[in-house]
Amino acid sequence: MLDRMPLTFHALAGQVFDAGPEPGTATGEIACVAHHMSVRGDGVSDLVWHCRYTDVYRLDGRTWRIARREQRIDSIETRPVRRWRGE
Repeated sequence: MLDRMPLTFHALAGQVFDAGPEPGTATGEIACVAHHMSVRGDGVSDLVWHCRYTDVYRLDGRTWRIARREQRIDSIETRPVRRWRGE
């Protein structure tokens, strides 16, 4: 589906991280706004998802990696776009 979108981006709106229940684990929640531009016959529109990622992280050597991720979409809206870099 994203192949049909000429431009997408996520804007992070907030992050909260906590130590996990076991050593080398952590949990987190990331709030974001995801924009998906699409060209239609009458112009360009922005499909906007207001969403949250609930994560579990594991320490792999010296690098934190996502072990599990769940996405919740809080709301979806469609906005008209006046100008964009694709013009």
